Amino acid sequence: MTKSKAFKEAKALLNTDDLLPTLNRIYYNLIDATVLRKDFEEAKYLLEEGNRIANKLDYNTYLKSDYWQVFRSTILHAYTKCDMCNNKSNVVHHSNYKGVLFRERLGEDVRQLCFSCHDDLHNGGVKGRIYSPCNPPCSIEDDEQDELHCLTKLN
Repeated sequence: MTKSKAFKEAKALLNTDDLLPTLNRIYYNLIDATVLRKDFEEAKYLLEEGNRIANKLDYNTYLKSDYWQVFRSTILHAYTKCDMCNNKSNVVHHSNYKGVLFRERLGEDVRQLCFSCHDDLHNGGVKGRIYSPCNPPCSIEDDEQDELHCLTKLN
């Protein structure tokens, strides 16, 4: 059994999807701490807790979180052009997953893409693109692809 499959099975057994309401509550407490009260020490703590919980969630469950929905919407509203081809962006793509959920950085951990470039990227069809320094290129056959999630396969 691959490490990825074992990890997914363990998450399912532990019912980590039940942590989604907790993550959403942390997100709203984070907004309260930063915007309303300007308590940046508490905000730092909440970011760490949110990151810890987000990394326990199944990735598809994380994508349903209020934090991700707002973050994704904000990125697509502010950056309307695909990072690769300059067409209209439709997708916020994680180029790096490991340890960054709930505190993603645009350009390092996520980037905005159009549907076509996003599909090409997942199918290894994007040629000659610059990859993220946090996530060096690997082959499509890589057993750990789900964990590493290569930004691109350079051909």
